[in-house]
Amino acid sequence: MKRALLTTLALVGGLAVAVPALAQGGGPGGGDRGSRFTRMCENHEARLAGALAFAEKKLKITDAQKAAWTKFADQARASGKPMEAACASLKDKPQPANAIERLERMDTMMTARQAQMHQMLPAIKEMYAQLTPEQQKVADEMLNRGPGRGGMGGHRHGDHGHGGPGGQRG
Repeated sequence: MKRALLTTLALVGGLAVAVPALAQGGGPGGGDRGSRFTRMCENHEARLAGALAFAEKKLKITDAQKAAWTKFADQARASGKPMEAACASLKDKPQPANAIERLERMDTMMTARQAQMHQMLPAIKEMYAQLTPEQQKVADEMLNRGPGRGGMGGHRHGDHGHGGPGGQRG
């Protein structure tokens, strides 16, 4: 049960949080680190729509599961409010000039992500319960990679399929 809960939490992370990071491009040496937050906030709705479409196809959502999927996708879109607010609060601020300002910006974004996760948890649990065992395996595989390791099926520089901190397999 704990693994299923962690997997469902990662689904939201994959859909609503990791995808904007993956869609940023760049990777190591990909430009100004402070602008990473700016890029994460750009086109968030389009990135989420792409992630949802990808997950729906990858999971092979059936007609019988369509209503549950639609409810889940609607909740995923609605849960973006904390990130939108965080992005709006940082939009006109200059890039952090020092470590403290960078940490404060990171805290703002992490707090927004956590709020988003709390909003999504009930919908994730409900959707995961609707998946067949085969679909759950696909979801587990997609999500065990996690953000920063090509989550949701992507591949980033340095991802060689190894577990690593926070991404242990098994």
